[in-house]
Amino acid sequence: MATKFIGYKRKNGSFTNKDTGELVEFDNYDLFFITGSVPDIVGYYPSEYRLKGNVIRQVLGFDSKSGDDVVLSHLHEMLNKEVLLSVLNVDDKPTVTGLYLMPENNKVNSK
Repeated sequence: MATKFIGYKRKNGSFTNKDTGELVEFDNYDLFFITGSVPDIVGYYPSEYRLKGNVIRQVLGFDSKSGDDVVLSHLHEMLNKEVLLSVLNVDDKPTVTGLYLMPENNKVNSK
C-alpha cells in the first residue's frame, strides 16, 4: 500500500501571549496519513504533519494568494485516496515539500 491521505483539520485564529500580552495570529493545516510501507512495521503506520497556511499553498502548487476555499476543496478531493507525499528533513525536523494525488496509472498528477 502506498500512502493514503485520511484527513485534515483547519486551525486559524489568534490568542494572547501570557508572557507579553501580545496578540499572536496562527494559521495552520493539520494533515493525516496512513501507510503500509514502513520497514519493520507490520500493518499500517499513521503520520501527521502541520503546515502553515502559506506553506500548504506552495506544497500543493497554488499561488500564495489562493484562498482557503481553493485549498480546502483540493484537500477534500484528495481524501481517502493514495497520494505521493514528499517529506525532507529540514533542521532535523520532517517537513512536507510536496503532496500530489496518485492517478490510476501511477504517474504523479500535480492537479
